[in-house]
Amino acid sequence: VAYVQALMDGAAKAKESVAVTKDCMKIKDMFVTEDANDEFLYELQFVVSTMDTDPLAILDKADGMIKLMKLESTVMPKFIRFLAKKRRLVCLRRLVTEYCASLYQMQSIAPVRCISAQPLTDEQQKSIKDKLKVKIGVSDIKLICDLEPSLLAGFRLEWGYTDPLSMEA
Repeated sequence: VAYVQALMDGAAKAKESVAVTKDCMKIKDMFVTEDANDEFLYELQFVVSTMDTDPLAILDKADGMIKLMKLESTVMPKFIRFLAKKRRLVCLRRLVTEYCASLYQMQSIAPVRCISAQPLTDEQQKSIKDKLKVKIGVSDIKLICDLEPSLLAGFRLEWGYTDPLSMEA
């Protein structure tokens, strides 16, 4: 949690909160998605296996990872190098996940899953978000739209997840 707070403070100080958030989501997706970049995962595996060797080699590997990630902010590369120096680079996945979860709580964002038979228009999505903001009492809604052709008509809304990132109750 201290590392996550340090990242948030660094992003705020550099006025790059949005870019750091995008970087965190990008990194989180690199770890989680089925089609994760094999080259990135290979490089990460190599970094983990060389944690007890020369510190300069670890920084070189961290720099290699930063190049693979193609980050938007200036804060996130510095943070990754800091983690490497502290031999905490293996915690990167957990830290970016915690960053995103903390962001949802701090900014009062509620994830809502909308399951419908047909894709929703932008106007329909906006209407659902506006009504749910009032009903749930949050400042913003992250609407995740899924299609389920077995529904005959209408849509189904799910919210109130204890883990907003994995959408688990």
